[in-house]
Amino acid sequence: MNSNHKTNHNSTQSALALSQCAFQATQRIAASLISNLDGLGDNQVTALPILAGYNISFVPALKTCLENDIPNELKQLCSILLSVLDGFVSTDYSALQMTLTPLIDPQSAEGGEWLQQLRILLKKLENEENVSIYLTGMSAFTWDAVWAVTNLFPEQIGVTVAVVLVFVAIAFKSLLIPIISVLTGALTLMFVFGIADLIYEHGLLNFIGIAGLSSEPAHALIWLAPLLSFSVIVGIGLDYNVFLLVRVKEYRMSGHYTTPQSVALGFYKTGGVITAAGMIMAIAFSGLLFSEIPALNQCALYLVVAVLFDTFVVRTLVVTAITGLVSDWNWWPSKMPVLDHVHASRADAVETVSNAILPELVVDQSDDVVD
Repeated sequence: MNSNHKTNHNSTQSALALSQCAFQATQRIAASLISNLDGLGDNQVTALPILAGYNISFVPALKTCLENDIPNELKQLCSILLSVLDGFVSTDYSALQMTLTPLIDPQSAEGGEWLQQLRILLKKLENEENVSIYLTGMSAFTWDAVWAVTNLFPEQIGVTVAVVLVFVAIAFKSLLIPIISVLTGALTLMFVFGIADLIYEHGLLNFIGIAGLSSEPAHALIWLAPLLSFSVIVGIGLDYNVFLLVRVKEYRMSGHYTTPQSVALGFYKTGGVITAAGMIMAIAFSGLLFSEIPALNQCALYLVVAVLFDTFVVRTLVVTAITGLVSDWNWWPSKMPVLDHVHASRADAVETVSNAILPELVVDQSDDVVD
């Protein structure tokens, strides 16, 4: 019993070592937070100067709680006051702690907006009260991480685009091929992010009944999923483009085919391999759709949709169409070999490409017969 009393006495003396100015400033800050922020009431703010919605006088209440004969009407308040002294006063008596328990879920999007309003208000109160205020807690740390990473995302995009432009330009000795690669990669990203928004925010595929493709219960995208998937999606799209365009350039450099002919031949030669690779990757990534972790579900969707869209739409239609139409301007400023023959008509061009493909088909068929 005596040791408890001694502990309470020391704790109270610690509180008394604080200046009355700091004590009352904390009361004013708490009152301002309650009056200016939604989701905070008297019972959502706990600090030494304000407990259970009551403002505690600086010295009288503390001294009263030290007395042996505490008035009945103050017993409950004194019990709370003495029990929290050590937790709300720093060891060097230079700081008071205040705990906020908002009615709004601090991890939600609404909670993030509320936290931003809180930071603005705290900055204003710092200047008004001439004190330093620090905001801590798991929710604050989480949102700080979210904002720090998302604020750096534009820089990540810029660096990625710059690296792609430089390396592809060096590899192909062209200024137009890297631009085509970046634009077609952006097309894939826009499509993927749009589909993800429709699925996880608007419930596009809820009727399927697969939890990994459902918008329930959050109806929101997890902030980390697009950031993690971005570089992988860019890498996949660029890989398929380079694989196709390297073969196209080989045919054009041979001097036997025009650029449109080279595109047709390159597409024929690489189409099966790229399609098979895309299907394998899509199947591998799709396994994460059945995970119980929502972040993995969403990452899997980004990657699966990106692989399929890039394999069957971007590489098959968009890249081939653009490079075929632009023709020899694709390789500028590089000089392409002069063609060893010039076809008089589109029919001649088709016949030349067909002749390059059909003999291989005949050989393949004969091999099958022999086997």
